[in-house]
Amino acid sequence: MARPKPRSSRRSRASQPAPKRDWLPFAAFVGLTGGFLAAYLAAEMVLYLRPHPLHWLIAALGGVVGYGGGMAWQYFNTRP
Repeated sequence: MARPKPRSSRRSRASQPAPKRDWLPFAAFVGLTGGFLAAYLAAEMVLYLRPHPLHWLIAALGGVVGYGGGMAWQYFNTRP
């Protein structure tokens, strides 16, 4: 009579969860860069006739909003 194979302590490939890729730093960086550039260019267009450093403040706020958007995008796309 044949001996039964001992059970392996490993899980089969089908039952193992897929390795999770952590894209959070990349998504946040893209959001930060995109938000900063978009806000800077928009402020330059609006404030073209009266140049002053206000466009840097607007660009910084755009970067903060873009960073938050990148974090939110990553959060909602990686939820189980």
